[in-house]
Amino acid sequence: MNATTQNQRYALQELEKEALMGAEGEEIFAREVRCIDLSNFAARKNDIAEQLWEAAVEIGFFQVSHHGIPLADIR
Repeated sequence: MNATTQNQRYALQELEKEALMGAEGEEIFAREVRCIDLSNFAARKNDIAEQLWEAAVEIGFFQVSHHGIPLADIR
């Protein structure tokens, strides 16, 4: 990586994290599908964002609870 690329900063924190990972993934054999609780979102926004990021990067998908969308609308 050259100095220009190394010093590049991204506006979105998610892209900054991805750049820091250096595209070096890790193979995980976990079978868990994480359930991320979205209740009290405004107060927990940073924590929820971190949980979503970790689940997406480590597992590849996730489910959410307490999102406020009525079950009838989901079906």
